[in-house]
Parts: sequence; C-alpha cells; structure tokens
Amino acid sequence: FITVCLLFALLAQYPARLRIRETYLNTGDPNTRAIKHWRFACRLARLMGQPLPENLQELALRAKFSQHKLTETDLLPFKLYQNEPIRQLRCRPWWQKVCLKLFWAVY
Repeated sequence: FITVCLLFALLAQYPARLRIRETYLNTGDPNTRAIKHWRFACRLARLMGQPLPENLQELALRAKFSQHKLTETDLLPFKLYQNEPIRQLRCRPWWQKVCLKLFWAVY
C-alpha cells in the first residue's frame, strides 16, 4: 500500500510542478518575468551543456538593471529559445526523460 501511495505521489507531483512553474513564469511585470525566464533558460542550457545566446543575457541585464520597461514582444526570444532545448531533451533516452520529467519537472 505504501509503495502505491509513493508511486501516486511521484506521478501526481509532476503536473502540479509544471503548473506552478508556468504560473511563476507568467506572473509579474515584463521585467520580472524576463528575469524569471532567464533563470529557466540558464537551467535548460546547463542541462544541455550549451551556452546561452548573447541576446538573452542582454535582455536579462536590461530587465534587471535598466530603467527601461520591457514589453511582451521583448519576452519572445526567451520563449523561442526555451522551445529548442525542451525539444532536444525530449529526444534523450527513456531513462533520462523519466528523470527530467518526474524528478526535475523540466518539461
């Protein structure tokens, strides 16, 4: 019975963590959201072992240190960048996908 409960808890936490992350990334003003997307992009880049594009770092620095207010279209490069690493992570072997999904809730 305990094993079934643990398995259920493991499987149930995954969609909850995805929903929490999605809510977290989409709340706040555009500058705050840009910084949140930057952190998520850094996490994806670290998992992929790839460097981040320069334009994303520039946008994140502008969001954090400049008086300039970003717009919704300024956030688009973050969202476009995040799609590619997630697509690549979905092509990994099954055991890596299980770890990425259930334990780290990457995608």
